[in-house]
Amino acid sequence: MFTIYETYIKNAAPVELAFVTLQRILTPSLIKRDWLSAVKLLRDYQTYFPKEERIGQLIQILNSSDEKIQKENISNKINTEGHEYAPVISANGKMLYFCGRKREGSIGGEDIFVSKFKNNSWTKPELIRGINTPYGHEAPLAISADGNRLLLYANTDIYYSDKTFSGWSIARPFPSVNTDKSWEADAMMTSDGNAILFISDRKGNVGQHHVFGKKFHGSYTGNLDIYVSEKTKNGWSRPINIGDKINTPYAERSPFLHPDMKTLYFSSDGHAGLGKLDVFKTTRLNDTSWTEWSEPVNLGKEINSFGDEYDYKISTDGKTAYLSVFETDNYDIYQMELPVSMRPDAVAVIFGTIKNSDDEYEHAKIKWEDLTTGKLIGFSESDITDGSYLIILPLGKNYGYYIEHKNYFPLSGNIDLINKKKQIEIEKNFILHSYVEIINDQLAIPLENIFFEHNKYVLKSESYGELNRLVTFIKNHDGLKIEISGHTDNVGTTQYNKQLSKKRADAVKNYLIKWGCISANLSSAGYGEAQPVTENDTEEGKAKNRRVEFKVIK
Repeated sequence: MFTIYETYIKNAAPVELAFVTLQRILTPSLIKRDWLSAVKLLRDYQTYFPKEERIGQLIQILNSSDEKIQKENISNKINTEGHEYAPVISANGKMLYFCGRKREGSIGGEDIFVSKFKNNSWTKPELIRGINTPYGHEAPLAISADGNRLLLYANTDIYYSDKTFSGWSIARPFPSVNTDKSWEADAMMTSDGNAILFISDRKGNVGQHHVFGKKFHGSYTGNLDIYVSEKTKNGWSRPINIGDKINTPYAERSPFLHPDMKTLYFSSDGHAGLGKLDVFKTTRLNDTSWTEWSEPVNLGKEINSFGDEYDYKISTDGKTAYLSVFETDNYDIYQMELPVSMRPDAVAVIFGTIKNSDDEYEHAKIKWEDLTTGKLIGFSESDITDGSYLIILPLGKNYGYYIEHKNYFPLSGNIDLINKKKQIEIEKNFILHSYVEIINDQLAIPLENIFFEHNKYVLKSESYGELNRLVTFIKNHDGLKIEISGHTDNVGTTQYNKQLSKKRADAVKNYLIKWGCISANLSSAGYGEAQPVTENDTEEGKAKNRRVEFKVIK
């Protein structure tokens, strides 16, 4: 059956196209999952490729233990006799965006649909209004972690659409990433909102220039590389190639950086694979660099095949992969459980709602910082329609986060993830108070991110971000009289607790004065254990009672 190809391999090896041909003649064995036969075939031709490391790597992949991975049709409500592909799962797992073609509801060639996960099943998909056009091809690429920005592909370029009260905005070209003479696609935003990864066939890729859509390397994918652009004060930076540890002279596609901010999944036909595009996993080695990565690992013979595997998206908990599969005459969307060895690191998910004191939902910004370094790490926004928010934090750091809105005083929280190893989910709802409320009603506002050593009153450096925001508030409301109050739990004597709380309030007051607040407008008080906000019968309750507050006393 493969006599012509076998002759070609023997005569042309070790050129690259001979290796690609070798991958192709593995197809019958791979279809039958006859791994031993495939290994034998590779060994038979290995002598023709004396310096080709990928053959040894392929043999290792085929000799690995079976994981018994099952790919499951995601839902008959989503998959039809038409085509469904390019799945994009929201960070909370409740929304699935996908591309549909020749299916009910389509208005153009390719259109974007969305389904909601309700009552443990997916709803009937709906066409997204405002983005799809009757004359073009649109496909979803990614959704931001907060669910407020959709990246999509159209007209050989990357576009974005933002969520509004009335739906999704008109799609606009994403700044900085598109070029006039090249093909850009497969974009995704990092969960901290600070970077976008995408692919391009532009000049300057690793290896020779080969455009998408023309025959090269046994397919029409061309030479595609993964790039990254970072958010700056002035917009988005000029994209950089993420390096030849990942990018090869051939095609790399569908980068997906998990919210752990280190585990990158991508597809490639340049690394050791079973044929065409295989899915790989690599680890970011330095969180300040986009060009330092571990050696990519093939996800294995049960995930990859002789065909193209790409557009894999991974759930926030790292357990589930979403993908499109071609069966018979059409594409459908499937899901599968990832083997433990292929999963990303665990993360912390903090979610809830943001309202004002009138119980109305608010559209606010959420920012988070590394309390140890004071560095701002990421940002997000609450949903404009229902005030819900979600942020995802990689483990290993001590975080502070705060809610910011031009009409309200910023509220904050913190979570220490330095020694955490397992997935964490925390619901935390916020009620914002306007500056007018704080001033007129003399509300006591807790400063959540103020820290002291146990039984001491010297401010820790982790407190500076919170204190600087208070400095800004005081300077912007010149002439207000402010009381800083300290509070403790009920451990220790009443006298000791009152003294400690007063000294801590004094420490905050002195910091404010140091940074330009008028001393005559500031006072401090120590109430010890006299004004608890909750019971002291649990460690959690005691922690809430140990606090510093401020209020306007006029």
